[in-house]
Amino acid sequence: MVGAGLLLDLMTWTKQPRNEFLVYYTTQSNIMTWIIMAFHVRNTYKDIKNKKTYGTSNDLIPLHFLAAIWILITSLVYNVLLSSPFTLTYWTSDLHNPILHLFGPILFILDLLLFSKRKQVKSYVPLLCVTYPYLYIVLILARGSYLTNLYHGKIPQSYVVYPYFFLDVKHLGYLGVLRWVMILSVVFILLSYLMHFIYEKTHNESLCV
Repeated sequence: MVGAGLLLDLMTWTKQPRNEFLVYYTTQSNIMTWIIMAFHVRNTYKDIKNKKTYGTSNDLIPLHFLAAIWILITSLVYNVLLSSPFTLTYWTSDLHNPILHLFGPILFILDLLLFSKRKQVKSYVPLLCVTYPYLYIVLILARGSYLTNLYHGKIPQSYVVYPYFFLDVKHLGYLGVLRWVMILSVVFILLSYLMHFIYEKTHNESLCV
């Protein structure tokens, strides 16, 4: 499903002067989930090939946990700050949007909570949930500064310089962006620890092995 969503999203850029597909956090976080699920599918295939009646998802669990937080960020930011699943255009304008921002994240998180072995995620791991978003922000701001200097402040509209309004230094300034980053950081760390609590306290013996 995620692969189909990414392909549909990529196709929307084919007629654009520049392909800014990879600039978006949505794209990057969904690619990460796709790679992790590809590893799980490989492991499942190996387990079934070895005549087990089920597959396991026990590899890369800490990374799976962090990726679940990162894709949760994708879902919440888009569905709360940028769009709304309660509007008709959300479901009719671009098919890849509900796939990458709603269905994909839900299924990936459920895979973690239903099928992953417990006691594999240390208590400090939720704090690491901000590492990739911080790296993304630094790269976007650095890219924006580079393009501004390259085009002397007159960047062609074909570029997606700041993909999200809360990273738009031109309108918010660096202090405004920093304010948004701090607010979102607190929210995401709290959500990460909530996810960790749910992960540790729920255990379906018939599914998790």
